[in-house]
Amino acid sequence: MHMGQVNILHVPYRGGAQAYNDLLGGRVDMVFGNIPEALRLSREGQVRPLAVTGAGRSPQAPDVPGWQSSCRATR
Repeated sequence: MHMGQVNILHVPYRGGAQAYNDLLGGRVDMVFGNIPEALRLSREGQVRPLAVTGAGRSPQAPDVPGWQSSCRATR
């Protein structure tokens, strides 16, 4: 998939645990994951959330911008 100046390869996983293991192990560069797991790993300093996939911020992660806001900010 090619979006703007970013080349993204989709890697299917059976669950979030495998995806996050590969992220933490450096085998993938990013994960589209669930908010609770991402926030736990963020609080532990292991990952940095870039955006939530909704139109706006999530009440669960008010400091993380929505995807649309993040995309506009990089243009």
